[in-house]
Amino acid sequence: MAIEEEPKEKNPEAEPTYESVYANNHMVEISFWDLKVLFGQVEQHPKFNINYHTAVTMPWAQAKLLGYYLRLQVAWHEAVNGEVKLPSNLVPNKLEATAEDYENMTPEVRAFWELASRLHREVFGS
Repeated sequence: MAIEEEPKEKNPEAEPTYESVYANNHMVEISFWDLKVLFGQVEQHPKFNINYHTAVTMPWAQAKLLGYYLRLQVAWHEAVNGEVKLPSNLVPNKLEATAEDYENMTPEVRAFWELASRLHREVFGS
């Protein structure tokens, strides 16, 4: 009986269809089935514009894994190099809710609101 060899790990950069692009901006689109991330580059001349050049669509399970690994990579980078500082105009606004709004939230919406608030504090420190 032949023993199957494990597939050797490929170098993705050696693939003929591999592309490496730069992005300093992103936007997300969602559907029930998947998440699409559009990547682009800010162009400032002759006027401010974002030139979106690449879109990556993935199922939600893959998006969840990617979110986990991205948070790990940022945490490691900050542990080694110090906090990544964001200009204040790039920090997203915190979700706001009055006491009445909060009381009227369904349990699912309240749980999401609390998660978004906690993540905002963890990532942006406010």
